[in-house]
Amino acid sequence: MHLPFFSELHISTKKNIIITFDDGYRNNLEYLPSLLKKYNLKATIFIPTGFIENGYKNYQMMTFDEIRNLDKKYFEIALHTHTHENLKNRSFDLIEKDLEKNMQILDAHGIAYSKVLAYPYGKYPNKGKEKTVFFSILKK
Repeated sequence: MHLPFFSELHISTKKNIIITFDDGYRNNLEYLPSLLKKYNLKATIFIPTGFIENGYKNYQMMTFDEIRNLDKKYFEIALHTHTHENLKNRSFDLIEKDLEKNMQILDAHGIAYSKVLAYPYGKYPNKGKEKTVFFSILKK
């Protein structure tokens, strides 16, 4: 389950931009395709599979079919955990299971994805031994 860090991707920082969207909201389908095509850009959508399966609050979410059928010339799918819980507050065992479930569900629906993770809420264990253990999970 090795997830690369940006420093491992060998991306030149000169004139590059990364466009990302989190959570798989339905409005991504309404607005993004025409804008990405117009400006010949590519975006990454980080998908929490639990939101797609069960919904999230009163928001309309994309379906697995819609995600799978996004034009790969303009869209890339990546990981955002299954449950979308704050990783800083979870056990390492639960973090690992959550990431595995995220990948298993995308695989089961035939959705190609990059093994890149956006941390829900931008939070993760980021100090001392906890940080080391967390990043060792990502490198598996």
